[in-house]
Amino acid sequence: MQPSVDTLKQIIEENAIRHGSDIPVLGSKKSQWLFDFRSIMLRPSTLELICSRMRERLAHIPAYQIGGLETAAIPLVTAIVYASQMAGAPHNGFYIRKSRKKSGLLQMIEGVLTNEPVVLIDDLMNSGRSMLRQIEIMKEAGKKVVAVCVIVRFRDTSYYETLRTEGIEIISLFTLSDFGLTLSNNDREKKPLRTYFKILWRGKSPNPNHYYVVPKSAPVLDTERVYFGSDGGYFWAINQTDGSIAWKFKVGPHAQGKSIFSSPALYNDTVYFGSYDGNVYALDTKTGAKRWIFSEADWVGSSPVIAPDLGLAFIGLEYGLWHKRGGIVALDLKTGKKRWQYDQMPAYTHSSPLYIRHKRQVVIGSNDGAAYLFNAKTGALIWKYATGIPTTQELDTGFSAHDIKA
Repeated sequence: MQPSVDTLKQIIEENAIRHGSDIPVLGSKKSQWLFDFRSIMLRPSTLELICSRMRERLAHIPAYQIGGLETAAIPLVTAIVYASQMAGAPHNGFYIRKSRKKSGLLQMIEGVLTNEPVVLIDDLMNSGRSMLRQIEIMKEAGKKVVAVCVIVRFRDTSYYETLRTEGIEIISLFTLSDFGLTLSNNDREKKPLRTYFKILWRGKSPNPNHYYVVPKSAPVLDTERVYFGSDGGYFWAINQTDGSIAWKFKVGPHAQGKSIFSSPALYNDTVYFGSYDGNVYALDTKTGAKRWIFSEADWVGSSPVIAPDLGLAFIGLEYGLWHKRGGIVALDLKTGKKRWQYDQMPAYTHSSPLYIRHKRQVVIGSNDGAAYLFNAKTGALIWKYATGIPTTQELDTGFSAHDIKA
């Protein structure tokens, strides 16, 4: 090894590798060792060594822009961009957020991308999962990744099959064996991550709402179409074969910019869902024509569940114009007529119900921290279980189970 490489290796061995009892926090499995590059990466001399070595290993690529995933890549990108400027051959730099910023410009990529090919950098690469995600983000931005460069690579390059298939060069300053380390048997036996899928079609619903960063309307499928709601106030039916729009249905507005968070349910050529305009809808799956609308709530963020044996759909409701409270309603699948309703929950009911068919019971949670179990046919309340505020001890010890009998 060159003197600078030997020096960097020694710094990593002495300061960045933690062993056994020296590891204060463990993840989901016991670790015999781990790399803590955050402890050395911002030391000027160490950062200079890493930057210098990476630039040497990337010298054969004539022109590139460099980026990576926060937070480890940020100091590396900054150092390389600065060093390239000082050398008179500047590289453009950027970094990728782990999740889209929730305010301001709502950026996923910070910095300005150029037309040059992309090199992604990081401190470590084990499974390659984070690299694959970054590569997909670059594809979305219309950029070509030509290489990935990391300080330590955990596995042989043959493991990273997807990267090699896409012609992406894998560069690492060191491997585990350079430090006398090996993966555990379980880790060694893990199969490579593959992304053999390809995008057949893509569509975008207009007017997305980035403020409410929560799970929203999940798609459901029949044999021909995909059905889902959107922030823009439309419920969509998309043809599976080519992504063309079979039909769309416009719901009413909501003052806070919410629209359809409810995930739809399908039954007998009808799709059921709720909307924050306060309505529950039943639409014909073939045409999008309205079968019925239930309009007794102020808002509906819950998702319906179907009880075919009872001919009912259950869904949570929210009331907020007079008193903040929640409830649940049972609606006739064919007519939308209310069979029974419980509206005495002292907080909003965003939760979606669960139908327990063999007992003909339905259970739902509410924002008051309680779960409610009902006779699904009559609406009679069987029990209410107040979960309370979880303590630190409860969070550490896990979950508890409760009998659903009366």
